[in-house]
Amino acid sequence: MIAIRTTPKHSVPQQLLDDAQTLLARYGATDEGFQAIGSLLRSLARRPEITGLIEAHEPYTSIFSSLVLAEHDFGPTLILRRIPSGRPTPEPNGLSWGIACVVKGRNRFTTWRKDRPDGDLVRVGEVDLTPGDFVYFHVPPRNFHSEQGIGGASWELVLYGQHLTARDDIAFDVAGDQLEFAS
Repeated sequence: MIAIRTTPKHSVPQQLLDDAQTLLARYGATDEGFQAIGSLLRSLARRPEITGLIEAHEPYTSIFSSLVLAEHDFGPTLILRRIPSGRPTPEPNGLSWGIACVVKGRNRFTTWRKDRPDGDLVRVGEVDLTPGDFVYFHVPPRNFHSEQGIGGASWELVLYGQHLTARDDIAFDVAGDQLEFAS
């Protein structure tokens, strides 16, 4: 993934990141905290600044797939991410929690589970998301997922719990109902 920083330090996305930090201090990385932050992401997804970024960058998506909107050093990072249609994304296991909210298009979010350290990953759920819908994922072993745009590419806001440079992801490719390590 190529990520490009696009917004100034004092911006609406940066304010959302600061508000998310406050919610995390109150609730922690819990379902309740993720629901509250998801509501913030939904509000941001509707703002013209975000849809304008998509319109401005969509012609250049062969160059990059993500825009860094706000970040804290070694802390949470907010990105705007393009999810292609066709084959599901080779999705990292994340090594962090995250919250994703669809901004444009439709997105299929598939969750996977690994029952034992040497076992296979098995599909356990799938949900189709439209603009304003959000999902969240916890740290592994509860965080294995893949995504796919439906009927074309989709765009989503994603708040990751760790800074992008602090993560050491392991990517998986979807093959049937199993995930395989990507090479």
